[in-house]
Amino acid sequence: MRGLITGVINVAALTLDEALKLYQSEIDVKIVMIFDYSYGSDVVIVKDYLKSIDDLKGKRIGVENTALGEFVLYRFLQKTGLKREDVDVVYLELHEHMEAFLRGDVDIVITFEPEKSKILSREGKVIFSSKEIPMEIVDVLVAKTDILKEN
Repeated sequence: MRGLITGVINVAALTLDEALKLYQSEIDVKIVMIFDYSYGSDVVIVKDYLKSIDDLKGKRIGVENTALGEFVLYRFLQKTGLKREDVDVVYLELHEHMEAFLRGDVDIVITFEPEKSKILSREGKVIFSSKEIPMEIVDVLVAKTDILKEN
């Protein structure tokens, strides 16, 4: 998104929520193609000592402060029957996910690649993924409108 905003790039692969955010910020882009649906890429990873849904109450969940992060958090809570007030949400940038999880700053992390594989190679287990909400997370290709007109 930053590359499109600053003009460094003209075309980008984004999640649909990011494309809509650009559109709302008056960056003139068009969705050129839907090219993927998340099917297990977006995950909720928990510490190994968390064995049941009841164990999650009162725990800290690390998540990006983005529409996608909030959406996965919402769907996870909905699927487990937990309420937002049952957990302590900690907003983290993607590059902070692994360290925060391994240090114990958070007990649960909502993440995706490449952090997903890095974390799972060291600790934790997946208890929820986008496989459980098929076709709800969409990846799109967007291009600046003026570039489309020229090309």
